Amino acid sequence: MSLSKSDKDKVKQWTIEKKISGKCGECGCEKPSIVDWISVPSLSKKGEPYQTVPIQMVTIACSDCGHIRLFSAVFIGLIPPHSITN
Repeated sequence: MSLSKSDKDKVKQWTIEKKISGKCGECGCEKPSIVDWISVPSLSKKGEPYQTVPIQMVTIACSDCGHIRLFSAVFIGLIPPHSITN
């Protein structure tokens, strides 16, 4: 799923507010790239994937070595939280 320019601006502002370092933990490069967002299946208490409630995450990658960090799109404020009861 592609992030709009507005979404990318929101992610950038969120990283500034949360004082999230732009420095790569692997190679030390200081040029992160807000790439996109991904959906990952969430797991029930029994370890079975939910089919309808994926976890939405924003990917921020190092522009030098490609190391990827994932952040919750809910915490950033891009999407509303889901209610999981299982």
